[in-house]
Amino acid sequence: MDSMKDMIAGVRQHAAENYETGGWDYLIECYSDLEIAEAIENAGAQSIAEAVDVLGCDLAIRDDYRRDIEATAW
Repeated sequence: MDSMKDMIAGVRQHAAENYETGGWDYLIECYSDLEIAEAIENAGAQSIAEAVDVLGCDLAIRDDYRRDIEATAW
């Protein structure tokens, strides 16, 4: 089991490495460490990989919504 501090750092690292894809830019630009920790706790994630999966699902939904809106600009 990873510590919360390690999971937050791992999620942030994953977000930085994937900034251009899947909505990870939202996490970099908008999420505080507290918000990341709350999402991890609410999902019961026990590892960095689980934390990335949990947040990735939420961010993918936001990214899909953003892309739908952008598609209407034309």
